Amino acid sequence: YSSALAYGVLIPLFLAGLMVRQYIALQEARLFCAYAEGEPEDITLRLQTLQGQLSKESGPKRLLAAAAAYMAVHCRGKRMVRLHDGSITTTSTDNDGEEVRGLSGKMIRVVANAEAARNIDALKTRRLTEMLTERIMLDEAEDRFLIGFRSLLCKYTLCQDVWMFVATKLLALALISCVSMTDAWKWPIAFSVAMAVIVGVCQPYMWPQ
Repeated sequence: YSSALAYGVLIPLFLAGLMVRQYIALQEARLFCAYAEGEPEDITLRLQTLQGQLSKESGPKRLLAAAAAYMAVHCRGKRMVRLHDGSITTTSTDNDGEEVRGLSGKMIRVVANAEAARNIDALKTRRLTEMLTERIMLDEAEDRFLIGFRSLLCKYTLCQDVWMFVATKLLALALISCVSMTDAWKWPIAFSVAMAVIVGVCQPYMWPQ
């Protein structure tokens, strides 16, 4: 009963409080978006805020996060990054970049719906930008609650994906409760397969690369 109380009530409630706390503290990471202009060899990125304005201290860091995310998804080869007032420019310095981009263009034409593929890349860039911005905000956080849980939050792509930690604790409780059931071997397999499907679909964990 003590394990059930801890894993089924106390830990989920405590983590639910963490989810609310980080959602409020890190919501600034979701209040801006970056847009790109120019040719593939010379891209300029600017930020568009959804509400208010970014401070002079936080603006350059948000631009760097947006540039890193954009280059990770859309660019190949070496790039030179130049930070300007209100914008950031990435320029190709690798001649091999043209050849790789040409190959990726041929590959994308194989996709039945190229527009859907571009939308996927745009959403991936947006997600990476939000992830990097949240890491910056966690490093700058003064809230001792967030500082203490920084290592836990950084396990996930986005800090709001910490709900997966709650789900794993509930899974552990479900597996423990299966011990005394008839046909106990069936339920752990079912729960484990269901959790594997959830993790595969949601992909909440941060990829090392």
